[in-house]
Amino acid sequence: MLPLFHAACHVKLTPCTPAGPMGKSTQCAGASDTGVNFAAKYAEVVFAVHQNMDTAAAFAKRLRDLAASYGRNPAHLKLLPGLVTIVGSTEAEAKAKLAELGALTHPIYAMKVLSERMGQDLSSYPLDEPVPELPPSTIMQGHAITLAETARRRKMTLRELRDFVGISMGHKLMCGTPEQIVDEMTEWFNAGTGDGFNLLPPWFPGGFDTFVDHVVPVLQKRGLFRTEYMGHSLREHLGLPRPEHPRANRATPRVTAAE
Repeated sequence: MLPLFHAACHVKLTPCTPAGPMGKSTQCAGASDTGVNFAAKYAEVVFAVHQNMDTAAAFAKRLRDLAASYGRNPAHLKLLPGLVTIVGSTEAEAKAKLAELGALTHPIYAMKVLSERMGQDLSSYPLDEPVPELPPSTIMQGHAITLAETARRRKMTLRELRDFVGISMGHKLMCGTPEQIVDEMTEWFNAGTGDGFNLLPPWFPGGFDTFVDHVVPVLQKRGLFRTEYMGHSLREHLGLPRPEHPRANRATPRVTAAE
């Protein structure tokens, strides 16, 4: 119970309200040194953006090592990389959906999103030339580093990177059949990139429904996803202990009459 103090003209009250079923919950995102240190010290759930599996695994190790250095149990910190999935009954169908989504993406809006992610206005650069070398971003550092690395590795033009961000918002994109997507998810999970994924459907409700109806059953069949909930709250589903309230050991003040 958390005392909420209220003072009126004649009576001082200390009514109490029950804490929520999850208790305190700290969730954050950010790949700057400040963001990573804050997450390692305080966060219970961390959202991340990665395109490269080795880079994602290295980030996860760094975060957990930092958490341990602050005296925390690294298992009490859950890391969830963002994931966008394009699911089809065949690989060709999935690729066709991806192309259709790309065609529906508004180029001006997509360029605005890319510029925000990269920390610099890119609208004046040639679209069909390689992505230019840019100074380090001071805004969304995780996205900027990941997108620049992706563009270099895939030899993307600015137009290609713009359309990619328009669909995935800069997060990891997996395209294929349910089995292919589960194969890739499993590879990332086994590489130590995180404790699961933050699912980001490319459109609603269809993108989410397709994942639930076709990908989740494959995950369950392979023993990679639960078939029943672990409890009644997100904290319980994630296997996170409920922290003790900082005022738990303090005596609750009584109602007192003002003089």
